[in-house]
Amino acid sequence: MIRNFALGIVCTGVTLLGVVTGPVAAATFNLGNLIDSNGSFTVGDKLFSDFTATIDCQPAVCNPAFVSPIDPDSISVTTLDTGLEGIRFSGPFFADANNAIDVLIGYSVEALDPNMAISDIHLAFNGQPIPPPPMGNSRTSVVETVFDLDNNIIGQTFVSNPPPILNNAIDLDKPVKKAKVVKDIQLKGGTTGIATISFIDQRVSQTKVPEPGTVGSLVLFGLCGMGLILKRQREQSVNLRLGAVSKDNHNVIS
Repeated sequence: MIRNFALGIVCTGVTLLGVVTGPVAAATFNLGNLIDSNGSFTVGDKLFSDFTATIDCQPAVCNPAFVSPIDPDSISVTTLDTGLEGIRFSGPFFADANNAIDVLIGYSVEALDPNMAISDIHLAFNGQPIPPPPMGNSRTSVVETVFDLDNNIIGQTFVSNPPPILNNAIDLDKPVKKAKVVKDIQLKGGTTGIATISFIDQRVSQTKVPEPGTVGSLVLFGLCGMGLILKRQREQSVNLRLGAVSKDNHNVIS
């Protein structure tokens, strides 16, 4: 069974029970509430918004006795304010033996500082197969895809266990003011084991955007340089032609 939960956001601060201006420090929100209320929040100078969630189970019915979470209300979103700023998704992600769950979470992140643009995104989690291989054969993974506002993919990475790749990072193809992120969280209980995840961390770093005046100066400098090169090439061509004429005249006189 697939459960879809709508999204949408055009606001600043937190819009759950009201509007709170300014950045939010070390706050925790319910993902279901963020989706239902079109909520958003800031971490440092970054705005997180447009939350979505889709949950798919195998077998077809999401039975809470065998898989979790069965809805976004079981997932928490916590701000990360130390080091690189970002957010943490946490909850009882779980798949029992011979069961699987696929949780697709989407959101947008925007750099509010006009002089900065998002350049890369860091991913980490604590997925665990229980028991670990070779005794068990359960799997956990998160595949992360980043889009620009034209829905072009500008970065993709993953974490998994097994094999134990617990952190990774995306260097975006280009810096962007706003990016759309989609997390595909998969837990597959093996025939002899279970799969669990309790947190997934997302941190965002950014780079300085050249000021318009700087860009204009660079373009002007480039044009001036090109003009000097062309002028030098013309002068060399004229000198070569004059040299050839002088040589011909010398031959005639001789």
